[in-house]
Amino acid sequence: MTKAIRVVLMAVLTPLVLIPAYGRAQPRDEDPEASPAAVFHAQCALCHGEGGQSDTPAGRALEVTPLVNHAKLAAMTPEHIAAHIEADPKHRGVVTLRDADIARAAYFVKQLAHEQR
Repeated sequence: MTKAIRVVLMAVLTPLVLIPAYGRAQPRDEDPEASPAAVFHAQCALCHGEGGQSDTPAGRALEVTPLVNHAKLAAMTPEHIAAHIEADPKHRGVVTLRDADIARAAYFVKQLAHEQR
């Protein structure tokens, strides 16, 4: 599949895949009880999967890299992972996370990166 066709398909299919999750409860940084796992499951699991395997329809359509057993992420600090989350163009327009949510999600991503599955 050519790159141009993939880009067009992603532009068309991404909203269709993400619309069902639009009304899902979303932890915010005003919620001091929101755990790293809760933020990840509410904001990231749609593409990255509940267990970080990127085995969801959206994850496959967007060619999302699995987070589990990810050596590069495992070697990074949570702060560097948070910066990586913010810089990744695939995240723009898909999710809107506040700084505290990104920091929480980064801690959970680091845990997933160390898991062997």
